[in-house]
Amino acid sequence: APLAESGALLDSTGPASVYRPPRPIPVPADGDPHRATVAVIDLDAVLDHLTVPKITPEVYLRATVTNTSPHTLLPGRASIFHGQDFVGTTELELLPPGAEIELHLGVDNRMRVERELVRRSTGRRVVGNARRTDVAYQITVGNHSPLRTKVTVRDQVPVSRHDSIVIRDVTADPAPAEQTDLGLLTWKIELEPGESRRLGFSFRMESPRGAEVTGLGD
Repeated sequence: APLAESGALLDSTGPASVYRPPRPIPVPADGDPHRATVAVIDLDAVLDHLTVPKITPEVYLRATVTNTSPHTLLPGRASIFHGQDFVGTTELELLPPGAEIELHLGVDNRMRVERELVRRSTGRRVVGNARRTDVAYQITVGNHSPLRTKVTVRDQVPVSRHDSIVIRDVTADPAPAEQTDLGLLTWKIELEPGESRRLGFSFRMESPRGAEVTGLGD
């Protein structure tokens, strides 16, 4: 039968947690650090995908883990594995029982995302002293994996930092699950194996004639 690792007994009756190993742990007097098993904790992870195509045309696999154990996980560096594959390291914050943490498992090459500027037109007519520019984007997300997956897609509508520049007539199809005052758009979709989905949004910018506008994007 496979051997089971024996962990230390947890005593958390006081203000601090005390771990008592089941047997004395020998520590050689050689000046080098040595490790001992304190606890082996199995936690369930909920997998989904995250993409921000405005920043990078990649889709990331992530895991959301809830600490359902009685242990408080101390802050420090942790190694992340996806199956047998080493993904990388991360810095964990203090994780008390019941708290949630999000772990990134790297780029999933079986998922595809493309962000395309489909319209950017500036009207020749000037209404008052304002010139209108209509902008529209289309995002295509494709699932080329054999599993159904949930994908969170994030983008942003520009936010003016000057009173004379106005962003109006913001529309999105389909409607995002979340939309903030800072222009952040968040869609949450589910894709079957081999399925692709298109998301789109548009807006109108009104700016003074002759003004130079920066940070609009593509």
